[in-house]
Amino acid sequence: MTTLRDRPAQPIKVAVFTLRIGANTDWVYLSQIVRFEAAGSYSWLILKDGRKYLIAIHLARLARQLPGFVRVHRSHLVNREWILADIDITLPEAVIQLKTGERIPVSRRKGKALR
Repeated sequence: MTTLRDRPAQPIKVAVFTLRIGANTDWVYLSQIVRFEAAGSYSWLILKDGRKYLIAIHLARLARQLPGFVRVHRSHLVNREWILADIDITLPEAVIQLKTGERIPVSRRKGKALR
C-alpha cells in the first residue's frame, strides 16, 4: 500500500506576478490584478484595491506570458475574472464593464473575436 509519504511531492502551482519596486521585490496574485494599461514601452499594473504601479514591461509581452488575460484593445489587457458584462455594442464604441465599475474600450477587431 502506498502512503502519502511514499508519493513524490507535487509542485504547488500558484499564479503570481513578480513586482519589483525599487530595491524591493513583491509578489502579487494574478487574481488581484484587474488589468494592465499601456504607457508607451511601459505598462500600468492596476490592482483590485485601486493601487497602480508603472512597470517596465510592454503590454504585448504581458499578453503573451499571462494566462487568463485578454487583450481587448491596443492599450488594455484585462483579467477575464474581472469582466462583469459582455461587450456593449449598442454604444458608438464597444466597451466591457469590469467588476470594479470601470468601462474599458474594446477595439472593433478584438470585439469581433470576443463575441
